[in-house]
Amino acid sequence: MTSEVIHYFPPSFSYQVKRALLEVKLQKKLPKVEREIREAWDHAEFLGSDYGIEYNDRCFFKFSFNFGYFSFNSWGELAKIQKIAKKLRAKVQFICYTEDDKPDLHVDLYLWFRIR
Repeated sequence: MTSEVIHYFPPSFSYQVKRALLEVKLQKKLPKVEREIREAWDHAEFLGSDYGIEYNDRCFFKFSFNFGYFSFNSWGELAKIQKIAKKLRAKVQFICYTEDDKPDLHVDLYLWFRIR
């Protein structure tokens, strides 16, 4: 049996400061971003928004928006959403799904901000 040593290197102080500053900045932006996205998708039912930090090999800050009763003719608004994201220097991710008891399409929209 071999044992593996895992070295943990905590994030540098400057990285932690950058992350904290970005988090504060993005939290201030959330209401405006939420309003712009709701206006861009005015016919989809808005179910809420949230934000948080996710870690993998890099650290990302995300805004998530949940829409219900979404229809495929709503894809015309994708360009508006991408324009909002480009202005914010964010990446856009869509996850589409249906609930078991309802045929309506739900969409989770994520705006990802890389913490550099």
